Amino acid sequence: MQKKNFFEKAGGILGMNARNLLYVGRYNSRTNKKFADNKIFTKNYLSSRGVGVAKIFNIIKNNKDLHILDPNSLPESFVIKPNRGYGGEGILVVVKKNGKFFYDAKGKQYTWKNLYRHIISILDGKYAISGLSDQAIIEERLEMHEDMRPFAVGGLPDLRVIVFNYVPVIAMLRLPTLESNGKANLHMGAVGVGIDIATGKATYAVQKNNFIKKLPNGEKIKNIKIPDWDEVLLTASNAQHSSQIGFLAVDIVVTTSGVKVLELNARAGLSVQVANQIPLKARLKKVADLQVPNPKKGVEVSKTLFSSNLPDDKKIQEKQNKKETIALFEYVDILNPMYKDVLAKIDPHADKAIFSEKFLKLSKNRFVDIKLKDKRITLPVKIDNLSKESYNLIIPGKFLSDFMIDMSKKDVPEKKSIKNKKGESIDEKIIKSIDKKLFEIESKINTISAVRPLNLDQEKANFLRVKNKSPHFVYKKSDEKIQSYKKDLDALPKQIDHPLAKMYLKKINEVKNKIDLLQSVDSIKLQKISERLYGKPDRKLYDQAVRYIHDNPIIPDDSRILGQKVIIRELKKYLKENNLEKWKIVFSTDRTSDIAISKSGTIFLREGVEFSENRLKAILAHEISTHVFRLENGLNQEYKIFAKGTAGYLTTEEGLAIYNQKQLGLALGEKDHWPALRVISAYLADEMSFAELFHYMQDNYNLDDESAWKTAMRVKRGYCDTSKKYAFTRDIIYFSGYLQVVNYLQKNPELGMKNLYIGKLSISDLNFMKSDFLKKADEKIIFGKGIF
Repeated sequence: MQKKNFFEKAGGILGMNARNLLYVGRYNSRTNKKFADNKIFTKNYLSSRGVGVAKIFNIIKNNKDLHILDPNSLPESFVIKPNRGYGGEGILVVVKKNGKFFYDAKGKQYTWKNLYRHIISILDGKYAISGLSDQAIIEERLEMHEDMRPFAVGGLPDLRVIVFNYVPVIAMLRLPTLESNGKANLHMGAVGVGIDIATGKATYAVQKNNFIKKLPNGEKIKNIKIPDWDEVLLTASNAQHSSQIGFLAVDIVVTTSGVKVLELNARAGLSVQVANQIPLKARLKKVADLQVPNPKKGVEVSKTLFSSNLPDDKKIQEKQNKKETIALFEYVDILNPMYKDVLAKIDPHADKAIFSEKFLKLSKNRFVDIKLKDKRITLPVKIDNLSKESYNLIIPGKFLSDFMIDMSKKDVPEKKSIKNKKGESIDEKIIKSIDKKLFEIESKINTISAVRPLNLDQEKANFLRVKNKSPHFVYKKSDEKIQSYKKDLDALPKQIDHPLAKMYLKKINEVKNKIDLLQSVDSIKLQKISERLYGKPDRKLYDQAVRYIHDNPIIPDDSRILGQKVIIRELKKYLKENNLEKWKIVFSTDRTSDIAISKSGTIFLREGVEFSENRLKAILAHEISTHVFRLENGLNQEYKIFAKGTAGYLTTEEGLAIYNQKQLGLALGEKDHWPALRVISAYLADEMSFAELFHYMQDNYNLDDESAWKTAMRVKRGYCDTSKKYAFTRDIIYFSGYLQVVNYLQKNPELGMKNLYIGKLSISDLNFMKSDFLKKADEKIIFGKGIF
C-alpha cells in the first residue's frame, strides 16, 4: 500500500530529464562535473578545506607506476577504486593481508597478480564514466561506526545526501547485503533506507524496487538511527560550500574515526526519492529562493523545513488546491538572477513564454523560475523584442494551473521600475553586468604588448651600426581566443535606459577596436584602427606641435643626477605623504621605459635607472599625482569602468599628466618637446620609411641617436617591414590630450580639475554626465585634492 501511495504522487517525482534540465544543466557547470568526477582532486581539495576524507596511500597513473609498486608496501587493509568510476563499479575492498594473499570482506582470496590485473582494468578505463583511460586509487579502508554494525552485512554502509543551496534536502542510507557482495550499490542488491532529515531516523526502505520493513538479516528498519547525524548534515553542506557544485549528492560514511566524505556526485541518482517515499520536486523548489549564507544555516533550514512534524501531505494538498485569482496583467519576480516587479501579460491562449530582450542574460538558461503571488513557476526561456509593449514578459495560461484567471481584469497596473534583489533597477543591473564583463574582457587585452617587437634590442643595435636600412621587427602571435571576446561584446545589451548608457556603448566600441588592433598587427589596417582609437595627426595638430617647439625653446636640465637609492627613497616618501604606502616598487630588467605604473598597485623601475632631480619631480606629478591618483579615485567609484578606463580616457589621462608636470615650471631639456615630437613623427610616418624618418628628426630637431631611434620606433611599431610608409598613431595622445585639458580647464575653471579626478575618464564623458551624478562621484574623491 505504501508503494501505491508513493507512486500516486508521480507528478512531484523528479525524473531524469527534469533533473538534467532544471538542476544539473542549470546549476552544475562542465567544470563542476569534472571536479566531482575526479576523485583524487576532490579528496585533496576537500581535505585542504577541513572536510574529512579517506587517506590516499597510492595513486597509480599508468602501467609504469603499477610496475614499480611494491605489494609488500601496502597496509593490512585498503580499498582499490577507479578515479573516475561510476556507480560503484571497479571498487575492490581488501580487509586483510596474510603473506602473499589478500582477502575481501567475504573471505575471497586474491594474489597480487589478481590485484595487478584489476588495476590494469581500471587504467584501461573499464570502470571510468567516460570509458577512457583512468587512474587507480589505493586508499584507507574505513571501518563503520559501531552503531551501524547490526544493519550492514559484509561491507561499509554509506549515506547519500542531496544538497541544494547549502540545504540538505533529502538523505538515504545504503546498506550492503550478501546479495550485493558487501557493496552499498542498490542495483546490486543493497538496501536503500530513507532517512528523516530532522532526526536521522529511518523512515522507509527499498530493495530491488520492493518496499521492506525488515532487512535481509532480520533487523527492523525502524530501529536504524544514524550516529553523529548533525555532523553528517553539516559535512554534506560544507562539501557543497567548498566545491560550489550547485546541485550535489554527497556520499558520506560514519566511521570509527569520524564522518568522512567518500565522493561527490554532480549527477545525483534519484532512487533516494523511492527510499524516502518523498517526491523531490517540492523540496528543491522550497529552498531554491532562500538566502542561505553558510552551511550551518543550511542545516538549520533543512531541519526546520523537512521535519517529520510538518503537516501531512493531505493538509498541504488541500492548501495548494485553494487557487488564487489573477488579472491579465500582474507584477512578478524573476528568480536566479533576481529581478523584482516585472510587469507580465497573462495570455491564456499564448503558446510560448516570452521574455523581453532586457533579460538577454537569461538566454543562457533553458528554463527560468518566476514568482507570482508567492508561488514559484518554471518557464522555458525565449527572448524577443517587447520594447513597444508596456509589459516585459508574456506568461501562457498553460503554466498557471494553480491560478484562476479573471478575464475581466484588463487594466494595466501602475508602472513600476523593475528591481533586482539588491533593489536596483533592471537597467542598473544591466549596466553593472556590462561593467563587469567589459572589465573581464579588457583585462585580457594588451595592445602595447602586441605591438612591442620581440627583437627590438637586436634591431636597434643593427640599425644604429649603419643607419640606412629600416629595421625588420617580429611580433608574438595574437591569442586565438581573441575573436570569442568580440562575440561576447556583441552579445551585450544595447538598449539601456541609464544615465551612463552612452559611456558604456562607447566603451564597448573601443574594446572592439582594440581587438581589431590586435588582429591587425603588420597589416595595412593597423594605421586606420590606431587612428580610431587614438586619433589622427592631421595638419592642424601637426602645425600646433611645430608651433609649440618653436615657441618653447629647450631649457637645459642642469639639476643634479639622482641614483637608484635616492629615487626609491623619494618615491616612498611621496607615496607615504599621500597615504599610498600599499603601492609596491619593483625593479624590472626587460622594460624599455624608465618607469611604468600598473593598475594592480605596482610601480616598475628599470634596473639601474637614474633621473635628474627635475625629472624626478616631473615624474611624481606625471605618474603618481595623475595616473595613481585617478586610479585610486576610480576604485572608490561604484563602477569598475572608472578604474579600468572609459573610452578615450587615455588621451585625457596623458594630457592631464603633461599639464600637471608643466605646472611645476621645471627645466626638462629635450623631454619638454617629446609630446610635440611624437605628433610630428606620426604625421610624417605615413610618408617616410623608418630610416628616412630617423634622419629627418635628427636633421630638423637635433635629436641624438637614442632620441631619434625612440621617436621613429614608436610610430613604426606594429609593422614588420618598417620601410613601408605607415604610422601607429598612439603617441599623439600626449600632445593632443594636453591641448584638450588646457581648453577644458579654461572653460571650467571652478570644478574642471576636480571632475577630472573622479577616475580614469575622458573629457568627453563629462559632457553627458548629469550634474547630480558628478556631485555624487566628486564626493568619493580621496586623492589629489591638493591639486584643485
